[in-house]
Amino acid sequence: MDLTLGPEETAVRDAIRGVLTERLPLARVRAVASAEPGIDEALWREAGGLGWFGLGLPEDAGGAGYGAAEEMLLFVELGRGLTPGQWLGTVLGAHALAGTPALAPLLAGELRVALIDDPSDALGDGARLAGVARGVADAGAAGGFLVLGGGAARYLPATTHGLAVEGRPSIDPTRRLGDVRFSGIAASPLASDTATLRTLATLLAAAEAVGVAERALEDSVEYAKVRQQFGRPIGSFQAVKHRCADMAVRAEVALAHHLRGGGARRGRGNRAPPRRRRQGARDRRRARQRGRQRPEPRRHGFHVGSGRAPLSQARLAPRARPRDAHRAPGRARRPLAGGVSESRIATRLNPL
Repeated sequence: MDLTLGPEETAVRDAIRGVLTERLPLARVRAVASAEPGIDEALWREAGGLGWFGLGLPEDAGGAGYGAAEEMLLFVELGRGLTPGQWLGTVLGAHALAGTPALAPLLAGELRVALIDDPSDALGDGARLAGVARGVADAGAAGGFLVLGGGAARYLPATTHGLAVEGRPSIDPTRRLGDVRFSGIAASPLASDTATLRTLATLLAAAEAVGVAERALEDSVEYAKVRQQFGRPIGSFQAVKHRCADMAVRAEVALAHHLRGGGARRGRGNRAPPRRRRQGARDRRRARQRGRQRPEPRRHGFHVGSGRAPLSQARLAPRARPRDAHRAPGRARRPLAGGVSESRIATRLNPL
């Protein structure tokens, strides 16, 4: 299966990253998180104008005509930027509310939807919802609530009579929490499939976590290059380099897994793109004509069984010093997944 980004996916990712980098630097994130309502209203409206909330919707439904893979790229970048807001609930709401009057304001960035996951139907599985949903992310600034029950999805505007929201403490200032109380509110089921929405929610939440991991890796490497100890950057010490190398491998494997999930969801399966399949067929044909076996595929130093390209050299320092050649017998570094040694990766992290 091809887990590299194609030109169109790369363009989508770069466009999203450019907007978030310009509009929401870390200082702006802190300012937004410390003020009310805890989101950047201007960025939200701009995201609606750019079509972010409808990336996975067909064009005839008002969306951009992409799929789950592009939505996952959006959430990787949202996680990388620590972007506050009801992004998950709003993107899921675009799928759940397709064909309803609430879709247009949602896609335009005028409606924010918070997600309530209720797989056990604790709020009720009949015509009315009653009870309290605790710890709902970004409930206070939401304009509506999407309730994913065990067998049906329901949508309720925040202004519905009998619906109340009470804030509660959160250790993450960019993700405020709230308790949502339903007092026997009538709620009609939506036509959307609950299992499909829950699967998509899982993929997008995982993609956001991948973005957070990548941001942690990048910030750690940059800090290791400038933090001085004993007159040297701490990134020159082997223990720090190997710790960063472990982070790099785990972040890359997580990215490969999430891209595989997005590709399988949109039907890419384990088949390579047509151009790559044609190239492979030509290679096999030429090998038969020359009486030789088909050559093994090229594998990069960072290959860990995922089929992805190596980490960007811009992320890590370009210079490398092979240390294992000078290591005493019996002192070889332990291998990582896919036969990659710690020392081979750590040499890419040398900031000097």
